[in-house]
Amino acid sequence: MPSGYTPDTEILREQSTFEQLLDTMVDAGMAKQDAVAAANETQRECGVTLEAAAVLVASREGIDVATEASAVRAELAADSDE
Repeated sequence: MPSGYTPDTEILREQSTFEQLLDTMVDAGMAKQDAVAAANETQRECGVTLEAAAVLVASREGIDVATEASAVRAELAADSDE
C-alpha cells in the first residue's frame, strides 16, 4: 500500500448486509439489542449465517426485508460457488 494512501470514503460508508438488516429491524421498532440477540440465537439454533438468521428474525416479526433477503441469497450462492 502506498505511503499516504487513504481509502475512498464510499468504502468506509458501505454497510454490510447484516447492518442493513439491523437498521431495517430497528426502523420497524425492534430494539437494536433485541434484534442482535435474536439473530445470534437463531444463527446458533439453525446453523445459518448471521445474515440469514437476521432475515428469519425480521420475517418472524413481520418486517419486510425482501431486498435484503435477495442480497443474502446472492451472497450465499456466491459463497457456494467458491
